[in-house]
Amino acid sequence: GSRSDTSADWGSPDCPGPVAPQLFAPHGVDVGTGPGGLPMLAVVNHGSRESVELFEITQIESGPRLEWRGCVRLPEKIWPNDVALLGDGAFLVSDMMPPRNGPTLDTLVAAAHLIFGGDTGAVLEWSQQRGWSPVPHSEGSAPNGVAVSSDGREIFVAEWGAKRLVRLRRHADVIVAVDNPINVDALGAAAAAAGVRLRVVIEMDIGIKRAGVYDP
Repeated sequence: GSRSDTSADWGSPDCPGPVAPQLFAPHGVDVGTGPGGLPMLAVVNHGSRESVELFEITQIESGPRLEWRGCVRLPEKIWPNDVALLGDGAFLVSDMMPPRNGPTLDTLVAAAHLIFGGDTGAVLEWSQQRGWSPVPHSEGSAPNGVAVSSDGREIFVAEWGAKRLVRLRRHADVIVAVDNPINVDALGAAAAAAGVRLRVVIEMDIGIKRAGVYDP
């Protein structure tokens, strides 16, 4: 089913509407928590468009029911494989390699990289606030399945080409050492702008000349 009064409110504003059922071609799926804490199903779709289709899971007398709540179209030259929800409406998508639309230069280069275990794709993150962005250091050989730990701090990526499972730290617990309190303000402002919390240790010289250069 679909809601006419809430069309695309979980996806991107440029979502043109639901895919026709006869064209829907699902691939990777994930179930989790969506906006407002509602149960959510995300589905990678290859039919009619490369997209992630978003559904609310509701309950009726006969059992669970899916209500379409929006979609997010993939950037050009992205071939999505799997999706992993992040718990707030945002999600990750594994980009396996360039779309296989015939023997183009991109697909031939990707095939050569795949043969030798080279990078062919990466993991992307999407949110309504920031849109699409690459996950740092997620490049790999045919990234396939993707999952997120229960606390949201780690990403697990199955690299089909390299035949390995990669674990990435999504949020690092960073501690920065500085030798002048003046630096704390700049670090605090940068952390606040990024929406993260940063722990700081101030090194001070107490007369033994073993740490820091700050002389109060």
